[in-house]
Amino acid sequence: MQVSSKDSETSTAKLMGSFDKKNLIIILLLFVLVGASGGVGYYFGHKVGKQEGSSELVQNVTDLLNPINAISKNSSFPFTLIGSAENVSDNSITVKKTDGESVKIQTNDQTAVTRNSKVISLSEVQENEGVTVFTNGKGGDQVATRIIVK
Repeated sequence: MQVSSKDSETSTAKLMGSFDKKNLIIILLLFVLVGASGGVGYYFGHKVGKQEGSSELVQNVTDLLNPINAISKNSSFPFTLIGSAENVSDNSITVKKTDGESVKIQTNDQTAVTRNSKVISLSEVQENEGVTVFTNGKGGDQVATRIIVK
């Protein structure tokens, strides 16, 4: 049986016509789904980024308003205590932190002690005075490098 070229063209056109419509619908549906999922992803990503950005901004403003916050995160000052002087001796200071814990810190000749930007001696620090103590380590090896009396 021979198929004429006219019959072949007609059946091919019918096949391509129906094939193109089905494929076009499938392709359009895929574009809609991909576009919708991309839009949803963009929305939630934008929302999370906005929240993280604003929390970072708040932290930066807090650091500007309270320089102790910024300094205590600085690797040059790995450990900072804020509280009140509980006990002061010639070679140590015990600080009662804001959470109630007491920590004894060793001092040495290089420990700088200031009140209102003026250098004072460690013996001038009174009990229950507010202090910020910067140290060069954690645990039992802490040595105060600077004490600011408030």
